[in-house]
Amino acid sequence: MPSATTAATGPGHERARGRPYTFATVTGRALLLHPERPAGEIDLHADVAEALARICRSAGHVPGGVYSVAQHAVLMCDAAMQETGDAYLSAACLLHGRRAAVLGDATPEARRFFGISAST
Repeated sequence: MPSATTAATGPGHERARGRPYTFATVTGRALLLHPERPAGEIDLHADVAEALARICRSAGHVPGGVYSVAQHAVLMCDAAMQETGDAYLSAACLLHGRRAAVLGDATPEARRFFGISAST
């Protein structure tokens, strides 16, 4: 059971009262979630891609079955490359949903409700 100074939010996720969250990735890396400090090392292949492949877009409210954040990013990347031929734009499309690997994929409605901008 968590002590009075520690609140557990799930396996590998702890926050000491008054301190930033520490988040454990799929590979066991510890990420410090703090707005003023770098998060630390994260493996784009093992941590980000794996997590995004497991997270449904739009909180799962997509007709026709499961549509993951990773699928969305890859389709955007392919479309950008086909339409513009710009490899940098295609790479940006692959990475645009990376925050969802740690924070989940918030729907536009949830972002508006909580006052979160799309660029955050």
